[in-house]
Amino acid sequence: MLCIMIVCCSSIDAEASEYGEDANVFKRLIEQQYQSQETEEGKAEAIQQFFIDRILYMGYQPTKLPFYNTSSEANDSDISMNLVFQRGGLSENVIVLEACYRENAVGAAVLLELANQLASQKELPYTVQFLLTDKTSEQGSEQYLSQLTQEQKSHLIGVVSFDTVQEQSGIKVLKSANDQWLFYQIQSIAKQLKVSFLTGQTLLSIWEENEIPQVKIIISDVYSQMRNAAMLMDAWIGNANENNAAAVISQQYVQNHSEKLQINEPMFYGISVQKAVKAIIVLAATACLLVACFQLEFQRRKRKKQH
Repeated sequence: MLCIMIVCCSSIDAEASEYGEDANVFKRLIEQQYQSQETEEGKAEAIQQFFIDRILYMGYQPTKLPFYNTSSEANDSDISMNLVFQRGGLSENVIVLEACYRENAVGAAVLLELANQLASQKELPYTVQFLLTDKTSEQGSEQYLSQLTQEQKSHLIGVVSFDTVQEQSGIKVLKSANDQWLFYQIQSIAKQLKVSFLTGQTLLSIWEENEIPQVKIIISDVYSQMRNAAMLMDAWIGNANENNAAAVISQQYVQNHSEKLQINEPMFYGISVQKAVKAIIVLAATACLLVACFQLEFQRRKRKKQH
């Protein structure tokens, strides 16, 4: 059985920006990789290289895990590729963040943003492993688990998967029957951040079969949804505790993220009302200034005609 060796990130040059901004850019770049190639083989190579380049730029060392595609459309020579990298934490227990990097540009983009955000944080309560699956997420996850030893599996305490669907009004969160602490901690962080989400049916997946709690976060390509998903997960991972039924955002975490978090601030479609009001005031002041300038110019021309 293959033993997966992953090197933690040691130096980070990439600078984290506002929640949702990186994901929005990554989504467009991922889509461009598909459009730049005509063949499926060319698209696969382009998209894999794009992710490897971004992962390396953030300071991580990705591990490539090839496997044979077992879908009905595949031929004997069709080889797929999972990409795995991780950010070390205070505990050897592992939280997995998972997304399929083909035909799931939004989910993969949010995962990349989280990798960038978490890379710049000094301490994480748990080790975070990023899993970018090839082909379908379920098939890629199954192959990933089959390449782990029993000891490695024993350290997996939770999985958060990112998926996308078009024209969805808000974030949707699905949970496995064996969710234990995972779903309720994410829910408690969402309440503190005033991020609302819809819940759906119970998940049945390869993770559930292996008794690993799973939550799936489904978002559309709307900026506010990508922003809320990234902010929610970043805050939860920074405050996760498998021994508690709920998570509380620490004052230290708020201090370190005060510029990006809007705890207790009223929100409108994922945007801080305070920021929106400030923008409206600036626009209104600019408009008043322009009107005043036009009035002065009008009066000047009027006096000139009278003389």
